[in-house]
Amino acid sequence: MEPGAGQPNRIVLYTNAWCAFCKRAKALLDRLGIAYEEIDVGDGEHCCRLQELTGGSSVPQVIVDGEPIGGYEELVGLVRSGSLAPKNP
Repeated sequence: MEPGAGQPNRIVLYTNAWCAFCKRAKALLDRLGIAYEEIDVGDGEHCCRLQELTGGSSVPQVIVDGEPIGGYEELVGLVRSGSLAPKNP
């Protein structure tokens, strides 16, 4: 991922309702105006897909343009580096 390259990144955020870091990740993206798709793994339906993508089941898990980047700390790192930016800065 290169900062400022072309179109906005497609972000998928795997979460669970009780997870504090999931709430922080969503709040960060919302505050910055960065669009994302949220998938709640709490119902169990999406756990297998999460396992396939990341090899684990911990949340939050952030997928950027189809590539798993990690959790909340990795998301913060991408934002700080400028790799993720709002659609309309």
